[in-house]
Amino acid sequence: FDETMSPTLLAAQILICGLIILYHSESGVYARPSDALLNAMIYVESNGNEDAVGDGGDSIGPLQIQKKYYDDAVDFDSSLQEDGETYNDVAGKGSTDYAKRVAKAYMARYATRKRLKRKPTDEDMARIHNGGPDGYKCKSTRKYWESVKEIMEINRLYDSHFGQK
Repeated sequence: FDETMSPTLLAAQILICGLIILYHSESGVYARPSDALLNAMIYVESNGNEDAVGDGGDSIGPLQIQKKYYDDAVDFDSSLQEDGETYNDVAGKGSTDYAKRVAKAYMARYATRKRLKRKPTDEDMARIHNGGPDGYKCKSTRKYWESVKEIMEINRLYDSHFGQK
């Protein structure tokens, strides 16, 4: 804080900073998948099995992440490897949180307002996860989204019935 700064200038700077933060967090510059979405995707992908292997060995972990997906996420957010993590860390005991971080980075790269020409939705993010950067447009990812949406609804009903948030 600069004591010589006029109150008007300080107020203007605070307002500009606030607008920048609001734009980046609320306008959908990039999507932030909710825990509800990620948990439903984990259920559909692996039933929560951190050791799951699919697609002939190409997909691993609770979110069934492939190497190309991982590389795209790391290319976008190098902090994913700041503690020495590698692709193999998206699978195995205790891997769920890291797999979620990788998925969030992938969404930050591909589920953006700029790419989609609108604010990304849960459907967009699930379909991008399942079908790659343009998966939100692919007919082949619709069934995956329907499965994820169904699990999200079941979880929402369960949480509302038992008072969990």
